[in-house]
Amino acid sequence: GKFEKFTRVTMVQQLTGEQYSKKVSETCVNSWKDVGIYTEAEEVA
Repeated sequence: GKFEKFTRVTMVQQLTGEQYSKKVSETCVNSWKDVGIYTEAEEVA
């Protein structure tokens, strides 16, 4: 059936928008590399 997911995020350190975006990007890239879907083509783009 239908359901909703709630996620609670607690920041250890306050980040600016730019810092937050960079950290999220780094986390995504690391995850993609772990599963093998991040290649040099994505890195160049």
